[in-house]
Amino acid sequence: MLLRSLLCLLALAQCARALVTSHDYQRAIDYFMKAIANARSGNQYALQLELAHLLVRLRQWQQAVASINKCLERPRDGMPATEN
Repeated sequence: MLLRSLLCLLALAQCARALVTSHDYQRAIDYFMKAIANARSGNQYALQLELAHLLVRLRQWQQAVASINKCLERPRDGMPATEN
């Protein structure tokens, strides 16, 4: 079951990247969002940053900042959550 969900996650991420290559940015954003929703924390972090990078390229500044902030708020595997 875990392997199946990982393969599904990889397929979603690959589809998102292919859509970026073909300049279908809105669908790519949708696929990244689906992949992030289905990912575990370590994969979520990387996908969230990849989405933020795409949003910066599209000059969607507020969404990019929100995506990066989600990365900063989420504790990463093996690392304690930051406290202010």
